[in-house]
Amino acid sequence: MKTIEGVQYVRLDFDPALNEGRSRSIVSDNTEMVMFDTVTEAVEYRIPITRDVSSDLSFLDAESGISRMDLAGIRSTAARLYLDIAEEADNRLSLKIPSSMILNQSGNTRVSTKVSFDMSNDTLEEIEIVDRLEDGTVVTATTQPVYKDFEGTPIKVGTVSIIDSKAAVLVDGFTGDVPIYECPEDVPLISQETLGLMQSEGSIHPIDTMVFGNPADLSYQASIIEVYSDVGINATPDSLFKLLRGGN
Repeated sequence: MKTIEGVQYVRLDFDPALNEGRSRSIVSDNTEMVMFDTVTEAVEYRIPITRDVSSDLSFLDAESGISRMDLAGIRSTAARLYLDIAEEADNRLSLKIPSSMILNQSGNTRVSTKVSFDMSNDTLEEIEIVDRLEDGTVVTATTQPVYKDFEGTPIKVGTVSIIDSKAAVLVDGFTGDVPIYECPEDVPLISQETLGLMQSEGSIHPIDTMVFGNPADLSYQASIIEVYSDVGINATPDSLFKLLRGGN
């Protein structure tokens, strides 16, 4: 990632071992994405990027929270746009984004969007997005950047995301006599003799994972942890993005 003349560029180089042996890369300037052969630089695809938010929210892009953000500028722009911005406890600044500024293209309904900043070091602290899907399921996605101090400057080295999905209805077809276990401690113990008998009858089989809770309830919570194994500061040459910069 690099900001050149006020434009943020991102490049992804894929490991050939994980990409059918092909050397491929992607570069983007947030308006267009180019996929190309890393060795020959032959362009395979050029895809325009359709933003899912109003252009008025571009002031939040500031290098995607990779380091310190201009909180004074964010306050000023939020006030100009009449956005709900407030200081909270623990040195936190919160900004609520109206759903009208989110360009819905999926058919889902945006319930709320909240962005929080840490005022002690001017960094992005958390993004919380709540969506209601077409079937009534409510999905809350919370993303928190992880920062590491590099010579007095906080630099993002990963993210922790939690997706909490609450199903609106239960799945039909499950009878009330099905036992429901909420945790491993709820599962009753059986004797070795009973286990052997059930195995001989073919009424019990080993499984790799155990799903706890009501099987008719499709609600779930998932955690996604992203960690950057290596971070270089001001180490990326402009030439890596030349396919989007007219060859420069």
